[in-house]
Amino acid sequence: MNSLPKRRRKKENPYTLLFEPESNKYYVLFKDSRGILNKVEVSNIIFNAFNRFELDDISELHKVDKHLDMNPFDEEKSYKNEGESLDDYIIRKSTYEDLMSAINTLPDIQKRRIKKYYFEEKTQKQIADEEGCNIRAVQYTLNIAINNLKKLLN
Repeated sequence: MNSLPKRRRKKENPYTLLFEPESNKYYVLFKDSRGILNKVEVSNIIFNAFNRFELDDISELHKVDKHLDMNPFDEEKSYKNEGESLDDYIIRKSTYEDLMSAINTLPDIQKRRIKKYYFEEKTQKQIADEEGCNIRAVQYTLNIAINNLKKLLN
């Protein structure tokens, strides 16, 4: 079995293309809503269309990256506060799609607190007050969540 090289692509295209030279057959592999891997034989024309979609996705992703790279770095605007580390900034700069996907794999409490802190821009004290816990618990959860996100995004 020879699949095409693993390519960077959008999450909306969760399929893998496969060509078997010994049988000269083309396949599209994907997981259904139950997580079961399906292998569907397709014609060369369909295979090439899917291949073109992947190449278009790569081109679009490169344009987005280029746009992000060309924006001047403004330290005051880039960091949520002076205490935010460069690692935290890099995580925030990751593509929104990848970041949201990674966040959604976190345990509920980590996911909730990350969203409140970074997306709703609530302070750790505000989160602690809302959830009836102390600030140290919120800080601990955010640190663990950041470490988990670093692992998921690398």
